[in-house]
Amino acid sequence: MRIDKEALLLEANAIEVAKYIGMKVEKRGANYFTLCPGHKKRIGREDLNLGNCVLYENGYNCRACDPDKVHDVFDMVQEFTGCSFP
Repeated sequence: MRIDKEALLLEANAIEVAKYIGMKVEKRGANYFTLCPGHKKRIGREDLNLGNCVLYENGYNCRACDPDKVHDVFDMVQEFTGCSFP
């Protein structure tokens, strides 16, 4: 069975997925924040500041460890759970 990653990305909401898999999600004003799931991999230590990582509908951006990239929902799930994409 072939998985259509692009179709799943169009339907997945990163905020809802983050809540579903057990990530701490906090709404502040109009934005949603979480602890960066890829922080340790990128800079060698866990994220301790809930304000670093902004969740968007289609992914997340960590302003502290990778400010120029929005990671998609698949990246987020893989980094948080340690699983891989088939």
